[in-house]
Amino acid sequence: MNYKKEFKEAVLPCIKRKAAKVKLTKKEQKTIYKTVLKIIKAKDNEKGYSYDNKKMKTRFYTGLAGEMAVQKLIEKKFIDLSVGHSNYYNHADLKNIGINVGVKSIRAGNFPVIHKKAKRPEIICIVNSLDTVYVLGLATKEVLNKYQDDKYILSPYLRKKGTKTCFYGFDYLKEIKNYRDLKKFA
Repeated sequence: MNYKKEFKEAVLPCIKRKAAKVKLTKKEQKTIYKTVLKIIKAKDNEKGYSYDNKKMKTRFYTGLAGEMAVQKLIEKKFIDLSVGHSNYYNHADLKNIGINVGVKSIRAGNFPVIHKKAKRPEIICIVNSLDTVYVLGLATKEVLNKYQDDKYILSPYLRKKGTKTCFYGFDYLKEIKNYRDLKKFA
């Protein structure tokens, strides 16, 4: 398997065809980074959390950058920048605006890691750089559950755990350009 080649073949047509390119301002990047540092500090005190500063910074920056891009795209504030125990944040990202939809953000070159049994639709984003995010579209629960494959899981730990898989159904994403689109598909 050529992981990088398969990623490009799956994602590039989606980016060209229907992705919304969102640029994050320096102020937005700074807000994300400050929040990431607060999250990492809180994780230091959380039992069962393994600490890897560089990976955690990348992981949390990626997640917040995707959410920030979606928030800008749909022009509705939903991001909660408060910090606390993980148990309080395991819900749909757009819950604050009454929509049961999550935001799954990945760094360019990686397939999104999802639950094997999707709980809700997910907006799929690719963080291409610190300031550029592609909002690829919305994956319904049915699409998430149908287009998944463990072969794209790079982490031996995640593979062994057996509860997560990777999503590859980029051709089946619903295009999101604004709040109306989101409401229509969610």
